[in-house]
Amino acid sequence: MFTIEILFLVFQNYQNKKERGNAFGYAIQKNISRFL
Repeated sequence: MFTIEILFLVFQNYQNKKERGNAFGYAIQKNISRFL
């Protein structure tokens, strides 16, 4: 049970980082397309 909770927290953290990364990449793409 304890290990499952740790794996879930790690997975949740990974998902959050991925979403933040996608939002960051999207913002950069928007800025680049505006400058071009």
